Amino acid sequence: MTAGDGVGVGKVFHYINGKFDYHQRVYKISNFRKIKGRFFYEYFKKNFIREIFKYNAKTSVDSVRIKMITDMLVPLPLICEQQKIAQILSTWDEAIDLKEKLIEEKQEQKKGLMQNLL
Repeated sequence: MTAGDGVGVGKVFHYINGKFDYHQRVYKISNFRKIKGRFFYEYFKKNFIREIFKYNAKTSVDSVRIKMITDMLVPLPLICEQQKIAQILSTWDEAIDLKEKLIEEKQEQKKGLMQNLL
């Protein structure tokens, strides 16, 4: 899923495997053929922002049209390679998320220590 307009355009992506609800101006991308959903998700979230700024239908709010998504060229390695690529990228994303949380926790600890010192 990706945002269709507003501040999340080209920045907000969700990969969901199963049932979910979504609202208007959100694009659900599914029913893949010859491409693994997770591979598409990883490629899409890294490259879609460049696509939308080529064709953005912007007046005052960033906006995406379905043609921007359907016309986006996506490389298609073999399915087994797609799985490996998606798995590696997902693993790295999880590791980065964990490190970012750790940094936030350490920054909060530092704030607490600084307040105790003062």
